[in-house]
Amino acid sequence: MSEVPAPRLTRNQFFRLVAAVVCAILTAIIAQQSLATVKGQNFDGLTRFAVSLGKPFLFGADTAALDTISMGALIALTGVVFLIAAARKRRELGIRVLILVAGANLTTQILKHWIIHRPALGVDYQGLANSLPSGHTTVAMTAAIGIVMVVVPKWRSVAVFVGWLTTSFVGIAVMLNQWHRLSDVLTAILIAAAWGLVLTPREATDRRFGHTHRVTLLVSLAATLIGAIGIGVIWLRMTDIPLSEAALQAASRTPLGLATGGASVLTIIGLAGLVLAMVNTQARH
Repeated sequence: MSEVPAPRLTRNQFFRLVAAVVCAILTAIIAQQSLATVKGQNFDGLTRFAVSLGKPFLFGADTAALDTISMGALIALTGVVFLIAAARKRRELGIRVLILVAGANLTTQILKHWIIHRPALGVDYQGLANSLPSGHTTVAMTAAIGIVMVVVPKWRSVAVFVGWLTTSFVGIAVMLNQWHRLSDVLTAILIAAAWGLVLTPREATDRRFGHTHRVTLLVSLAATLIGAIGIGVIWLRMTDIPLSEAALQAASRTPLGLATGGASVLTIIGLAGLVLAMVNTQARH
């Protein structure tokens, strides 16, 4: 009897697997540097206060958006996405979305509450609990990826654009309200990205990417590069001496603090867009 050859990874599957592993590695590096070092905790605390200075300019829109994100809303949205997949007679897609939403959000909650701990290094105020990764951002990112996975190909670029705006706004909003720091938001996006890259199917289609996709990709790439460079420069200037809550609040109002807030916002916008753009490219020959 002849042996059945073992299935081999295609080049695309290999690329996505590597990308997912990179997301996991970046998550570990960000968590370690942000939580286990004084410089990291100082920088992360500064991002929280610096971004929150923009809250008055949103007139409560940030709080209203966050109030809509709950477990019930997540279940309802997942149900809608599954129904869209069923209507397209693509139940496998619906199952993939269910695994994506459950897997990414459970990963976030397990890491936050059971695995990752925030050591007391004298930064900010005593008793500050771990908040990495951000649950709200994970919900928003997985919802955006799930919708992109199930909509018909001609609407995917539009879905990416809307999901990009929504996820970016939620990620920024949790910082505006001082619920989270930059590391919390970035690791949440990366966790959702890892699950999404593994579960998004490579589909055969003759569609061409339009203007919306190119705008999303180019703007996201530019925002990520500028934000990352800014964070690198600020990181080099960050002190290794523990800063109190009052010191961090004072620093957030300096030019360094304003630069930190801007770099944080750009990085969130850029990373969310890049992830969704990568997911979108799977529906292509």
